[in-house]
Amino acid sequence: MRKTFNHALYSALLLLLVGSLSSCRVKQQAQPSGVSTLAVVGLNDIHANIDQLPRIAFMVDSMRAIYPNLLLLAAGDLQTGNPINDNFQPKGLPIIELMNEMRFDASALGNHEFDLGQHGLGDISHRAKFPFLSANVFPSPSYGIALKPYKIFTMPDGTRVSVVGLLQLGELGIPDSHPKNVRGVAFTQPLEEVKNYRYLAGCSDLQIALTHIGVQKDTLLAQVAPYLDLIVGGHSHTLIDHPNNLHAAVPIVQSGYKAHYISLALIQHRGGQVLSHQEMLLPADPHAGGVNEKMQRMVEGYNANPLFAEVVTTNPKPIQDKYTLGAIFADAQRWYSHADFAMQNPGGVRIGELPQGNITLKDILRLDPFGNELTVLTMTGRQLKEFFVHAWTTDNNTPAHTSGLRVDYLLDDTGVLLDCTVYPAGSDQPVDPDKLYTLATSSYVQAAYTYHTSAPDKNQGITTAEVIVQYLKSLPEMPQVDYKSRYNIRVAR
Repeated sequence: MRKTFNHALYSALLLLLVGSLSSCRVKQQAQPSGVSTLAVVGLNDIHANIDQLPRIAFMVDSMRAIYPNLLLLAAGDLQTGNPINDNFQPKGLPIIELMNEMRFDASALGNHEFDLGQHGLGDISHRAKFPFLSANVFPSPSYGIALKPYKIFTMPDGTRVSVVGLLQLGELGIPDSHPKNVRGVAFTQPLEEVKNYRYLAGCSDLQIALTHIGVQKDTLLAQVAPYLDLIVGGHSHTLIDHPNNLHAAVPIVQSGYKAHYISLALIQHRGGQVLSHQEMLLPADPHAGGVNEKMQRMVEGYNANPLFAEVVTTNPKPIQDKYTLGAIFADAQRWYSHADFAMQNPGGVRIGELPQGNITLKDILRLDPFGNELTVLTMTGRQLKEFFVHAWTTDNNTPAHTSGLRVDYLLDDTGVLLDCTVYPAGSDQPVDPDKLYTLATSSYVQAAYTYHTSAPDKNQGITTAEVIVQYLKSLPEMPQVDYKSRYNIRVAR
C-alpha cells in the first residue's frame, strides 16, 4: 500500500527549517587561511560483512595519520547478509559496535536498516556513537529512532563540512523493505527533499551528500544540487573505479558492496573554494596487509557461535549463479507446501554462489536472511499470468525464480514486456485461465507485490529459511537443477 506523507508534520518541519536558516546566516569566519585537504573515506552496503572490518580499520588508522582532516562515512545498508550479525541479540549489534570502535562519523540510513523492525532500529540507532542521517525519512517518535537530516562537522583545521543524508524509495513510495517494517514512517522523494537543504551551503565550507539512492539517482542528484562538492553513494552496489566516466557535475564515489573496497576522496580547498579533487578505490584484502588487532579479536568473538557451523547438506560441485540458488529456493517452498507452483523474488536471493563441500546453517542464512514466512496463494490461471506480468516490473525486468512451471516472456526490441505465458513444468499447454492453482511464495512477496487471488492466503507458520534447511536435509546432497528450463525470454521481431 502506498504511503502518504503527513502534511501537518511536514509543515511543522518546514517551520523548524526556517529556524535553522536563521541560525545559519553566515559561514563561520574561523576558516583555514591556506590550502587544506579534506579526506573522505566511504563504505557502502557493508551488509554486516564484519570479517572485512579489521583490515579496513587498520587502513583508516593509517590514513588518519596522514590526513588529520578525515571523515569516515557509510552510505547505508549496514545490516542484513551475515547470520552472525542478523541473529545476534539485540539483532544487528555487532556491526554497530565495530563501527563505533572504528569511530565512524556518520551513516546514511539504508533500506535494509528497516530489516531490524522499527523498534529494533530505534534501539540500534541509540547504541551507535555516530548519527544516522536521512533528510527524507520521518519516523513516528514512538519508535525512538535517532535520525537527523544532516550534520555539520568542524574539522581540526576549522573547515566546516555539511553532510546531508538521503534514502531511496521504490514504486510503492517506501524503501525496498518489507512494508510491515516501515509502518508509521513517512517518506518524501529524495531528489525533491534535498532542495530544502540548499541553505547548508551558507553554513559550511564544503557540502557532501551521503546517499542510499543508487548511482543513477546520484547522477540526477548532481544535476539537482550542483553546489555539492561530493556524493558518497550506495544501494546499487556499484564499483565506481573511474568517477569521471559518469560525466556528473559532482564527483560520485561508491565502492561496490560487502566492504571489499573502500573509496577515498581528497578535496583540496582554500576556505571552501575547491582547488582540486581526486577520487580512488582501495582494495580491502584482509590477507594483504595489517589488521587492527582489537577489531580482529572482536570479530573472532562474534564468529565463535557454534550454532551456525551445523552442516545442513553437502554440495558435490560449486554453484556460481543466483538463478540456480533461486530455483532451489523455490523448489524448497513447493516441496514443503505441496503447492502446484512456487515463486521466489530475485531480490530475496542474497548470495550468488555456494562452494563445493559442506553447506552450513550460516550459508543458508546468508542466502535467506530476512525471516520471511512461507505463504500459499490461490489463483486462477488468468490471475497467475497477471501476477508474473507485475512481478517482471517489480523485479526490475528480471525473471522470477520458479518451481513447477515455466514462464515465457515476450519483449519488444527495447526490453519492454509485451506479454508472458505460464506453462506447467513439462507441458506445452499454458495454464488454464479459469482453473485454480496454488502458488507458494514468501510473506515479502505477499505484502509488496500486486496481484489478485481467488481464496484467502494461507500462511504456513514457518520461515522460508527453515523450509530450505528441512528440504536440503531431506535429500542426500545439494540438488543439481537446470534453471534454464524454468523461463524463456524472446524478443518480438
